[in-house]
Parts: sequence; C-alpha cells; structure tokens
Amino acid sequence: MRWDPLHDLVAWHTRAHGSVPDASGWTPPVDVYETPDSYTVIVELAGFTAEQFALHAQDDALVVMGERAAEGGSGQFLHIERGHGAFSRKFKFPQPIAVREVKADFKDGLLTVTVPKLARNGPRRVEISV
Repeated sequence: MRWDPLHDLVAWHTRAHGSVPDASGWTPPVDVYETPDSYTVIVELAGFTAEQFALHAQDDALVVMGERAAEGGSGQFLHIERGHGAFSRKFKFPQPIAVREVKADFKDGLLTVTVPKLARNGPRRVEISV
C-alpha cells in the first residue's frame, strides 16, 4: 500500500478536532480586533453576494461559511490565486459574547461584524440589613 500523507493529515486532524478540514484549500483573509466593549471581525469576500455566505453567532464564537463557484473558461488555467469552493471560519473569543446584539454589514466586498462582549457583573459590596 502506498503512503498518502494527505490522508494521514486528515485522519490526524479528525482525531484532534472532531471534524474534517475544508478540502477546498482556501480561506478568505480576515482581520480581528478588540475594543473594551466588543470584537470586530472583517472578512474579505470580494466577488461574493450576501446570499453566498452565512454568519452564525453562539456563546463565545462566530462562524462564517460560504462557497464560491469555480470560474473557468474553455481554456486551461495557467495560474490560480483566487480561492474557490466551500470555506468555513470559526472565531472563538476569550469571553462570552452578546449573541442577540451581533451586527453585520456587507459593503464593497467586506463583511464587517461587530460582536459585543457580554457584560460581566463585577464584584460589589452587598449591604446587610439588620
């Protein structure tokens, strides 16, 4: 039997993470930054329409997934840099997020998602009634 390093890599990833990695080999570029009150995720989706991707927020994570169809003429590709096929990106945050307040804007090929942090109650002095 011939050794297949890709098969071994997929098997290792499945054991380690419980899922199969995206086989398309591409992911859109992303910037993530934090302010005191929120996180901002900017995903570059040039050439996409809003119907070609989805966004899900849960507890402490944000998931962006979609698919770009392969474009090809009648000839043979000489060079390919733009990704095509399905993609999925998951961003885990270090604290819970306010899922119901997540806002997304898609303009000029950029998806900008504002992810508010869930307000945490800090310590407070409790008055004792007598």
